[in-house]
Amino acid sequence: MDDSKGVFLKRQRALADFGDFALQSEDLDEVLTEACRLVGEAMATGRAKVLEIEEGGRSLLVRAGVGWKRGILGKLRLPADENSPETYSIRARRPVITQDVSKEDRFEIRGFMKKAGVVALANVPVLLPGGRAYGLLQVDDTKPRDFGQEDTEFLRTYASILGPVIDRLFKLRDLRSSEERFRLIVEEATDYAILVTDRDDRITDWLPGAAAVFGWNSEEVIGNPGAVHFLAFRLQRLIELVDVFLMTAPQKLLGSRLERIEIRGMRRFREVDQSVVVQEQHEEDGNSVNPHVIVDAPIGEPSNFLDELELITRLVKPGP
Repeated sequence: MDDSKGVFLKRQRALADFGDFALQSEDLDEVLTEACRLVGEAMATGRAKVLEIEEGGRSLLVRAGVGWKRGILGKLRLPADENSPETYSIRARRPVITQDVSKEDRFEIRGFMKKAGVVALANVPVLLPGGRAYGLLQVDDTKPRDFGQEDTEFLRTYASILGPVIDRLFKLRDLRSSEERFRLIVEEATDYAILVTDRDDRITDWLPGAAAVFGWNSEEVIGNPGAVHFLAFRLQRLIELVDVFLMTAPQKLLGSRLERIEIRGMRRFREVDQSVVVQEQHEEDGNSVNPHVIVDAPIGEPSNFLDELELITRLVKPGP
């Protein structure tokens, strides 16, 4: 195998390895560092870095890299000078190559790079989907180097893969941030009932607000129909109507004072017949004591609640 074919295969492998890694990681700094490591190996420089545009284009952060001191990576910010190769590459949206910094008369090379022994460098802009510039991929060498067309085309290909990966991680970060804000809001909200259902209208999340308003805990409702959200309001309406009845009903019902209301059906999540029944409780000797109202709360429309309460009134007779 000749050298050119070996270099080609090495670079193809770097592209594939980076793609595999990017699919497995959701950490931007980790992805950028691995991108720099792989491109540095593929270009046989051992050094590479990613610069991120900040402050609306007024500065560049050395976001990640390999072959550089920790005090630089993630900390060093460079002004986006007009006469720098980095700024020119980003604005022109094309690679900018410096074969030997000692002979470079077009741009001013950064002092920290000269101090680190950088002699040659290749700058390739990184663009996000839609064409917005993210920053720059920069490969550095400590000896003069003629970055040829094959080198620049490989770096362009690499940068074109890197851009969408960065964009995906930005969107994931924003989504996670939105989810966290939503979580904090809904977990603190106890005055509003918030619940989540799946496409089959089964409850998947029962948040603290729902528990506070409806009185059921998550173990009681998870997996049940989302219709419970509406049933609770119907139940509240029914209770209000029964309260009105208690205030207006005769003092004695079937020989005794009404002391208790039993509400059934709501917490069982089952279809029940709509009915309101006045029942008597009996002691062992058959005497009537403590009659009470049993309400089977319906899952259907509660349009007949008032009629049913009127039925209670007709059934109730003052005791002797």
